Amino acid sequence: MILLLLILAAVITAKVLSAGSLNIGMRCSVLINFIVGVMFVSSCSPAVKGGVKYPEPHLGVGEKIILYDTVPSLNTFDFVLSHMGRDLSGVLIIKVSESNHKRIVMTSLYGMTLLDFELTAGGTLKLNYSIEQLNRKRILDLLRRDFETLFNPDKTKGVKFLYGAGLTIEALTTGRGITALVMRFNNLKDGFPSQIIMDHPRLKLSLKFEKTNYTSNESDGSL
Repeated sequence: MILLLLILAAVITAKVLSAGSLNIGMRCSVLINFIVGVMFVSSCSPAVKGGVKYPEPHLGVGEKIILYDTVPSLNTFDFVLSHMGRDLSGVLIIKVSESNHKRIVMTSLYGMTLLDFELTAGGTLKLNYSIEQLNRKRILDLLRRDFETLFNPDKTKGVKFLYGAGLTIEALTTGRGITALVMRFNNLKDGFPSQIIMDHPRLKLSLKFEKTNYTSNESDGSL
């Protein structure tokens, strides 16, 4: 659909540019508007190549997409937060309670807490602690939406799934423009990915976390 629109726009632009009644200034204006239009259309949604993409999953009655095991548990991950070529590494802890609350804690490799927040069953964010650099409404809103998409993809509007072999979900895309999200799922173990990448291409921001072998006793702390 987008390709057809671009071809149509190119044909119309060519005809307009060839019109003898237009001066050079008007022709330049038409050409610039066309280029801007192409950039806008091509940047509306993130690109995910390979596999088969469906706008909606094929589910039976009462079924829903589950990307992260939300049974009561505590899991630890090594994470790398990257922004414009700068990386921050540490440990990510996700605890799911009996009431389906999720607590997400990010610490440095030396054990200093960087961010600690909770997501209720309704998707509300409760901030327990944050370093100054991360304590920004836009950053927290972005993290809330990203993790809500991971935990409850069926409640996120505009999600498209990329299926691989055996109809396993390899990636999803959602959002447009600057907040567009590409989420990838790698290294499946027991039906769930052990590595997850949340990427915002337009922001040049990504969060990659991979499950570790730490035990609950080693990382539980005060959670």
